[in-house]
Amino acid sequence: MYDALVTFVIRVAGAVIAFALQALLARLMTTDDYGQYVLVWTWVLSLGSFAALGLAESAVRFLPRYITRDRTADTLGFFEFGTGTIGAVSSLFALFAIVASQWLPISLENQKVVLFVALALPFLAVEYFLDGIARAMGWFKITAVTIYIARPLVIALFIFAMYRMQVELDAESTNTVLVLALASTAIALYLHVRHALWTSNKDLLPRLTLQKLWLRSSLPMLVVSTLDDLLMYGDVVLVGLLLSPADAAVYFVAGRVLALAAFAQYALYFVYGRIFSLAVAGGNKIVLRREFLRSTAATVATTVAAVGITVILAPYLLKLFGKDYPGAIAFVWLLGLGFLARGVGGQAHELLMIAGKQTELVIVNTLAIIAGIVLITLFTHDWGLSGAALGAALTLVIRSAALVSFVWFNTMTTVET
Repeated sequence: MYDALVTFVIRVAGAVIAFALQALLARLMTTDDYGQYVLVWTWVLSLGSFAALGLAESAVRFLPRYITRDRTADTLGFFEFGTGTIGAVSSLFALFAIVASQWLPISLENQKVVLFVALALPFLAVEYFLDGIARAMGWFKITAVTIYIARPLVIALFIFAMYRMQVELDAESTNTVLVLALASTAIALYLHVRHALWTSNKDLLPRLTLQKLWLRSSLPMLVVSTLDDLLMYGDVVLVGLLLSPADAAVYFVAGRVLALAAFAQYALYFVYGRIFSLAVAGGNKIVLRREFLRSTAATVATTVAAVGITVILAPYLLKLFGKDYPGAIAFVWLLGLGFLARGVGGQAHELLMIAGKQTELVIVNTLAIIAGIVLITLFTHDWGLSGAALGAALTLVIRSAALVSFVWFNTMTTVET
């Protein structure tokens, strides 16, 4: 729990910085320009796990077992294989997207969105993988500080410099800053993790004999993690498609206000993945059940507290974004219900992932995405942004109920070791 608390404190500090940055951008940019920035960032987040090929999740599954069994050469090999493969494949994805966008019948603005998403994607994909390595090794502070404190500070410094030089803060200039910030933090994180892995293993050569196993095991996780990202960020993308970039900006701000609740859940997810992996490796179902109950209780408690605080502060927080955003308070309440539902699911998703139950996760997430598309589309048509928020909340209710059911009626009785 100490590690979870430290991670949570780091995430809260990062949330304050990121929140201030988003409020600053919303004030300095027009609603449409800010909406285009939001869409680029959301698309990048939605595709990040796909470009990481599921290897970030595989790291949490394999590396704790390698460390326990003193298989350091395999750990180093996994790191080398993952960074090289993800860097190459995600770069090919980006190149294909850029070329394809020039031939598709889309507007110039949408071509720019595709360009910036393509440029940012390889850096975020490598970052996702390095985050998985750090979680597997128990190095919680390495990635948490780099991603959630250093990166928004880098963006803020760029924005401040541009403001002082009277450079126009439109969608194009701000998205350029985003790509540069992602590149700088990904490179710094790579150097840091690599140094940490090789500090006490300078003369040890990476073992690369298990590449097929790693890739074969990661592909099901690729599907799961991609569906997870679509569930997490797809509602913003869908709002942008159904309504406008300006509406997507308002909806996104409502979600940003609830960042405290998301960070509370993430802090526990960051810690319990490694705990579950060790319990599964030891084949101890009693320990696994105990840790799942503990993680669920902790997640529910922190989510309720975080959502409660957020709802109280929401009217004041929304005012920080400018005159176009205080009306989003209703969306904060509705999305808050979704966060509570996700909290009730505890760490069920992470446990299923570690236990090798990818098929179950694919079923749950696919059904949830279908339900989400239907609910958000229908409700948005009738009630606008309020309908979108309600549809997103109900989607999380459905998903959490299905995840917990799979854990109790499947994983606790049959664990893949």
